[in-house]
Amino acid sequence: MTNISADLILLILLVIIAAYFVHKVSVKLAIARKTKDLEETNKRLQMLSTTDSLTGLKNRRFFSDLLEEFNGLDKVGLLILDIDNFKSINDNYGHGVGDTVIQYVAEILKRASTNGEIVARIGGEEFAVVTRFDNFESAKRYAYEVVTLIEKSTPFFLSDPERVTVSAGLRYHIKKPRSLSLEQADILLYRAKKEGKNKVIAEYE
Repeated sequence: MTNISADLILLILLVIIAAYFVHKVSVKLAIARKTKDLEETNKRLQMLSTTDSLTGLKNRRFFSDLLEEFNGLDKVGLLILDIDNFKSINDNYGHGVGDTVIQYVAEILKRASTNGEIVARIGGEEFAVVTRFDNFESAKRYAYEVVTLIEKSTPFFLSDPERVTVSAGLRYHIKKPRSLSLEQADILLYRAKKEGKNKVIAEYE
């Protein structure tokens, strides 16, 4: 019977221990990679569930939940905008151009919203914005700026003098509102539509 030297036994033990630790580290790395992949997948799913796919803006679901967070705050401005004569644009140019018009309005809203305004697409051709403004005048200034920017830019994909315009309703809450809802600004939006479109109707309370 062959005698195994103590050195060889020690070497074998060291190899076994090293293999064990290598395996343990490999398992930990695999778990870490899997965890990271799951976190990234969850982030993507979260983003998809709260983002409008056509414009990249927040969607109605996200916006409705967000209003709950603004409920206990004062100096809150809630703005709703609707593209004027959108059915006519779809009928005359097709739904592809209609989608481009929606994206065009979304891009102007993004460019104009640089002070913390949160913009969402809440319906087919309808958008909403919420944030805290210093006062009613600054809220109105923002709303008029957006409407004017949209009116004065003739999209390259529509023939002049065809222009894209929006009507807007702005509800400004000086004090903490009892209940912040889209319906409050929606009423003002419909007034803007009835009074000629391409305008802002703004009120405070």
